[in-house]
Amino acid sequence: MFEVPPFSEYSYEELLEVKKHIDRDKYPERYETVVTLLNDKFNGHNRQGETRTEAYIKPCKYATFWPRVGAIFIDGLILSVVIYIECLIFGFNYHGSNLLLTTVGCIQMSLYNLFMHGCYGQTLGKMITRIKVVDHDTEQKINIKQSLRRESVELVLYMLFLALVMALSVVLLMNNTVPPAMLHLLSGIEAVLLCWFLAELGSVILNDKSRALHDYIGKTVVVRVD
Repeated sequence: MFEVPPFSEYSYEELLEVKKHIDRDKYPERYETVVTLLNDKFNGHNRQGETRTEAYIKPCKYATFWPRVGAIFIDGLILSVVIYIECLIFGFNYHGSNLLLTTVGCIQMSLYNLFMHGCYGQTLGKMITRIKVVDHDTEQKINIKQSLRRESVELVLYMLFLALVMALSVVLLMNNTVPPAMLHLLSGIEAVLLCWFLAELGSVILNDKSRALHDYIGKTVVVRVD
């Protein structure tokens, strides 16, 4: 009596070849074994393929670091044009060392982000780079409240910075001098803004969904829309 071949050790292609040539009437049990193994290997192959596909799609969906950099650059250009027009209208001479106008510009950017994300989930820059801010749990459109939470830290810091710069301007105008304590406070806020920026950058780089700290605060995530 012939020994039964070790079909379980055969590859999928080898099992196909056996199924093709086996005498089904003479060896019905062997045939059934081969068919069963083929089905198991086929289903297992599909499951592995789906897992690999999901593993590929997931990082791509949340791989938004460079599109976000591009969106920030585009939105910055748009804001620069807006500030230039405002300076022409109000007769200001804008330059980079003007802390007051620079801070006002940063606040405008935060308000712009707040409105656009709350209403559309995208700024103009994000529309161009094909990414969108969505709710982290449902990946549906966010609301104004979430957008406000998302922008809250930077908005508060910039408004504090603006208030301090205006206070410094008034004190300088009245006394022709600035108290060292106010300068230290101004430097302190600048240091906090720098630390916040670095923490945001580290958060985006180090987590698998590229979520910045403001995404955790707003319970949001940025995804590709294509």
